[in-house]
Amino acid sequence: MNFPIQSSSAQKTDTTKDPLEIAPNRLDDETSSLIREGFEDRFASQLRPSDGLSVTAYQGTESAYLIIALGSLDSRMFFHFLVDAVQGEGFDGALGIVLDFAEGCLSEYLESEREAHLPLDFKAYDFEKAKVFAKSDKRNLVAESHRDALLEDQNEAALLET
Repeated sequence: MNFPIQSSSAQKTDTTKDPLEIAPNRLDDETSSLIREGFEDRFASQLRPSDGLSVTAYQGTESAYLIIALGSLDSRMFFHFLVDAVQGEGFDGALGIVLDFAEGCLSEYLESEREAHLPLDFKAYDFEKAKVFAKSDKRNLVAESHRDALLEDQNEAALLET
């Protein structure tokens, strides 16, 4: 099965709705840990020793929003997956669809030696009779932390000067 990272048939969505409005209920820590452990087991041979993998998942009545962070602190990829209007509960509904879709995307990302990427803005993909919206972005959390500390120091210095 070809997953969307390389797909040219994806339709861009212009939705500006916050995913947490669609899927507002954060999954409990135990379920999130089970999902993370499942991904760690599935991709164990492709993960680097410096890789961190975290999973944050939300659900609504017929929706699911999944955020997966993968990589080191100085090069972490964030994947966002959202599905709405799916019948069924838990793993038999929206959550199951978004997890299957995410697994395919992560597989393609890792098999491409981390060169394949989803778009920066949400795009809609037809998957298992549902529309899954997906995007990704790469962040350097170490640089962001240094930037934030520098800005805080500058703000404090500016306050002292006034």
